[in-house]
Amino acid sequence: MDFTKMNKVVASFKNAKKDLPFKKVNDVKLNEVYRVNGVFSVNGKFGIRYFVSLEKDDDFFNFDLPTGQNENAAAICSDADSVNAINNGECGIKINTYHSKKYNRECVNVEWVNIEETLPF
Repeated sequence: MDFTKMNKVVASFKNAKKDLPFKKVNDVKLNEVYRVNGVFSVNGKFGIRYFVSLEKDDDFFNFDLPTGQNENAAAICSDADSVNAINNGECGIKINTYHSKKYNRECVNVEWVNIEETLPF
């Protein structure tokens, strides 16, 4: 058995800035690619929630991920290759909305994307 698998990866995002404002979906351009500089978790009133540190055109901010992304965010934080890719600027996110018939309201959806070096940031 390989016991090194039991070691916990500690995510260290080198490009994330501290004390950034949080933006809501109404404050961002939908269907645009934002560079991800970090993925973080906090204990909130309703349990663990995740947010991303984003940038585009010298605009740096945090954005709450929808709860449906918790599993993906946790996987990214615990995977050294994913953390390194984010540190290398290779991860982006698109933010969109959709109408939920179940809740009869607009909801947020995000799409993780690979960033090529040719994209201007």
